[in-house]
Amino acid sequence: MKRILIAIILILSTNSYSQNKYQKGIYLTFEEILQNKPSAKYNVELEKRTEGEIKMNGGNDYQLNALDKSTNRSQLKKDVEAYSDGENLYLNCKRLKLYSWYSKVRSDKKYFVFSAALPENYKDYGIELSELSNMFGAISGALSGMKLALLRFPYILDKTNQKLTLVSSKNIDEIFANDKIILEKYNQDIEKNKMETILKYLVEWNEKQ
Repeated sequence: MKRILIAIILILSTNSYSQNKYQKGIYLTFEEILQNKPSAKYNVELEKRTEGEIKMNGGNDYQLNALDKSTNRSQLKKDVEAYSDGENLYLNCKRLKLYSWYSKVRSDKKYFVFSAALPENYKDYGIELSELSNMFGAISGALSGMKLALLRFPYILDKTNQKLTLVSSKNIDEIFANDKIILEKYNQDIEKNKMETILKYLVEWNEKQ
């Protein structure tokens, strides 16, 4: 009986933050994502970009590569809304004005939770370049273009109205206002200002929405 109970607990904990399974394929519109119906038949492969490539060319962590001549690189960078490999969903950050290529969704309940590059229109988010080196943990040395390219920021994308929010210490209390337990856990975390820590609590919060 004890072993059965342990097994049940492990199964529940494993599935507690499970994502919806999106059909493998190319999603050309946001509505296709919500309906889980990819429409494009592009022959592509997903590639995890290297740190060196991101330093040199900027953009986000994943890219799509065409496997035949009928699909060009420009289509994959600009025309696609998202891609699923059958396990995870990858949002096209260019469509969100977060520079090129794709980011993996960490949670997909009321919001899509993910991390991505600095917004192209960063001043609209109340960000000044002078403060970037101190956001989400101090960065050693001067903030060069290469270091800036590697910076990642936590975001939530509302699935009902497509409103994109960059989450930081400036607004996280407001976001977590409807969940005092998570807000307290976050505020007591000694690494609460790190990007991955914020993402962790955003996922936990989103799964309860």
